[in-house]
Amino acid sequence: MKRVSIKTLTYLTVCLACTAGCFCFFQAKLKFHFFYIEQNQLFLNSGDYLSEFFGRPAWLSCMAGSFFQQFYHFTCAGAAVLTIFLLVLGSVSFFAWRTLLGAGFRNKPDFVPLILSILTAATAARLYLYENALLATSLSFIGGISFWLDFRSAKGLIRGRKAACAAIFTAAGILCWWMFGFGALVMTVLELLTCLREKSIPWSAAAFIAAGAAILSPASTLYRMDKTDTMTFPGTGKWISYEASQYVERMLAYDNVYHRGDYGKVLGMYEHEKGRRTKEMTFIYALSASQFGRLPEKLGFMKEPMLGTTVHMGRNSSLMVSRLMCEFYYLIGDMTYAERMCMHANNFSINKRSARLIKMLAEINLVTGDDQAAEKYLRMLGKSFLYRKWAREHTPGNLSEEVEKAVTQKRRFINTENRVNVGDDCRMILTGLLDSNKDNVIALDYLLCTDIITGQKEAFLSHWQKYGPREKNLYRSILGPKR
Repeated sequence: MKRVSIKTLTYLTVCLACTAGCFCFFQAKLKFHFFYIEQNQLFLNSGDYLSEFFGRPAWLSCMAGSFFQQFYHFTCAGAAVLTIFLLVLGSVSFFAWRTLLGAGFRNKPDFVPLILSILTAATAARLYLYENALLATSLSFIGGISFWLDFRSAKGLIRGRKAACAAIFTAAGILCWWMFGFGALVMTVLELLTCLREKSIPWSAAAFIAAGAAILSPASTLYRMDKTDTMTFPGTGKWISYEASQYVERMLAYDNVYHRGDYGKVLGMYEHEKGRRTKEMTFIYALSASQFGRLPEKLGFMKEPMLGTTVHMGRNSSLMVSRLMCEFYYLIGDMTYAERMCMHANNFSINKRSARLIKMLAEINLVTGDDQAAEKYLRMLGKSFLYRKWAREHTPGNLSEEVEKAVTQKRRFINTENRVNVGDDCRMILTGLLDSNKDNVIALDYLLCTDIITGQKEAFLSHWQKYGPREKNLYRSILGPKR
């Protein structure tokens, strides 16, 4: 009895140590990944929204995953939620390995299945270095393993009835695929490995594979997905290195601090950055400097200036750059292009709903005075757990004093010129804003700084004379002492 207690205590200690280590690692190294995922989705408490999950395989994985991902919004919650999911995955993996290794291991210490289950959970954790890795992946693994364990228990009750076992496994596999997507493949692989160990013919797995092949084509047509995605949905994401994940984490840190409105901190982070400064970091640095009207002074800190004015969006543009372009257009006051970029970036978000972009779309329409469009987005936000209060404070006719002041101030700088801009020529956009309101110093700084970094001195002189004067040391050094 004493030996059993010591063994149990040892296993419990190992599990607690792994759990604590996992939580600390995620919180220390990937905390901004969690905020990014939460901002890149919008979970709604409505029947219409929930019914959309049934329009593709793995509805339960995706629905439950999206529900828990909304809590990534809170500090430490992302690391805690992911750690719990991996702990559950490790637990079901322990029983799966013990079953898979066979009866010979059941009378021996569970040390081997324990180590294998820890390695399984660690491998799954490795997937979450990728910034777009979702909880649905872990849930699909958990669902597939759980279905297989239930089947093995049921098979023990109907031993010797091959047809019944094949029918049960086929029905369970189809149900597992419907609920957990590629979890059905996990279930099939485990059954094949068990049959290989037992040196028996895998009748059950073969029956499911045949049935799956028969329904794959109509299922692909029904879900409007190609056959590979239909089988492997919701997918496992990308396998990236730790160094690559930390590169993205640094970039997401800048994005998160800017989104919180701590522009001074962004300036300090960039100027004291020890690693390589990415173009996204430089973009956010320029946006933050513009908030204080200090873009000309900070231009010298940018080894490779990235203002957004020379960006041309295309097929290969990243989601991060798309989101930053939304911020750029909103900052300079062009609500038409800001709305356009929000729509573009929203298409690459989870379920094509990003909390951050939906909020910005509501703000854009408040500024332009399109209350009907603003209310459409606010109703959507009002159905979420996290953004109900924000939606109430931004409802037309019920704006808080702070929101009313911000909207009125932003409205002064919108483009009122009756001009059609083709493409994303930023000089045309900026000059249109300045023709509407010459007090838009943010647009003027972006225009003049763009002339400087592109080496167009004549354009700089023309713009300074038409929309200036704007007294800055950088501009004065180019103009010379006589002007």
